[in-house]
Amino acid sequence: TAEVGSRVLDVYVGEEQLELNKMYKVATNTFTAKGGDGYTMFANAYAEGRLSEPGNIDYEMFIDYMKTLDKVEPMVEDRIFAAIPFEDVAYESWYFAYVQDLFYQGLINGKSETTFEPKSNLTRAQAVSLIVRGLGLETEEKSPFTDISGYDATTQAEIDAAYAAEIVFGIEGKFMPGSKVTRAQFALMLSRAYNAVSVEPYVNEFESTYTDLGNYNEETKYAIQMLNELEIAQGENGKFMPLNYASRAHASKMISNFLFHME
Repeated sequence: TAEVGSRVLDVYVGEEQLELNKMYKVATNTFTAKGGDGYTMFANAYAEGRLSEPGNIDYEMFIDYMKTLDKVEPMVEDRIFAAIPFEDVAYESWYFAYVQDLFYQGLINGKSETTFEPKSNLTRAQAVSLIVRGLGLETEEKSPFTDISGYDATTQAEIDAAYAAEIVFGIEGKFMPGSKVTRAQFALMLSRAYNAVSVEPYVNEFESTYTDLGNYNEETKYAIQMLNELEIAQGENGKFMPLNYASRAHASKMISNFLFHME
């Protein structure tokens, strides 16, 4: 969100912070070295002859290098760190990457400018908003819910879109938007959303391995198993804990993983 030219806060070379008055050698391709993509500082260095060209062609060197590898193993190297403004979401926390992902997609906000409150529970309205925003769902139809008029127009429209896509149905004309959403309810919403927009609806191939699904109906059991198989959400020690409320941290993980699979 900072102005262009002020977005990089720290740069490290190995373990040492970059020194502005020190000379460094930089390896790059010819296009960039000549100032491509707006790198005028490289263009100036090139024009001044402050470079050494090996005389090889970029793509040929890349091919030669690839041939030396037994296999290619891409991985997240954490070389570029995009900060988020929430002081209560530590970089070391298991949910940092998920909150970061949704924040930079413009899908989730904090409780304030500097707090996210990861352990707070998610409401049914908030759960629907995340799904609808993430999938870009819209509708001109109005839902039959009589208990959403107190919410802003954007939230009402998101609930309407979720109803039109058959992601939510409510009970006796009520959506209960302020109620906390359980893990089972959230799983059901995600499963319905997945099948509503997918070219090929998901088909379960295995029986559920969770021992605490009790008397839940088949659709809910199907949804929970789907999230498990697609690694969108997992339980612990053979239990999914369907009655537990979904925290904002857990919801961030589920939505981030869900949208990744939809892409």
